[in-house]
Amino acid sequence: MKTKFLLPVLFLLLLGLLLSATSIPAESIDGKLYKLLHDSYRSPTLDVVMKAATHLGSSESGLCLCLMFSTYGNNYQKQTAKLAFASMAATAIVAKALKVSVNRKRPKGTCSNFNSSFPSGHATGSFAIATILANRYSRYRVLSYAVASIVGLSRIYLGRHYPSDVLAGALLGYVGSRLVVHFKDEILSIEF
Repeated sequence: MKTKFLLPVLFLLLLGLLLSATSIPAESIDGKLYKLLHDSYRSPTLDVVMKAATHLGSSESGLCLCLMFSTYGNNYQKQTAKLAFASMAATAIVAKALKVSVNRKRPKGTCSNFNSSFPSGHATGSFAIATILANRYSRYRVLSYAVASIVGLSRIYLGRHYPSDVLAGALLGYVGSRLVVHFKDEILSIEF
């Protein structure tokens, strides 16, 4: 069972090392895909949609969802909120550590070492929550991952991340949540 998580974790670590060892030029596959997603499909309507989608992926939105489930939900929903919060917290810590160590410049705008481009924190959090929701509410699996994917695309569209940043964040959120699900009994036994 443990080896099931080993390959995605190793892939994420190797990708992070690769990105930290080399700067990715605009001519790369990542740069070309970024230009395609960022430059080719611009419209005022899509600007509004993508700005709204990016807000869905914020940590504040995730915390609001957890707070609603834990305040107004039944016991199962309260447990879901606890698992989602644990996943968001754990993956956010790993994402911040990667941001500091990789320190990749954002496609547009300035960035500090703590707020660098790799991996996408919005994608990390969105996929962390989506994976918990997909596990706990299987009928909403497609919707959960669709919303998380749109959040990830919004980060590229808005010029905040390269596609590999979003992919790494999505993978981190997914793997982190799968680990939380694997250890759910232990996590649910913790009082907080």
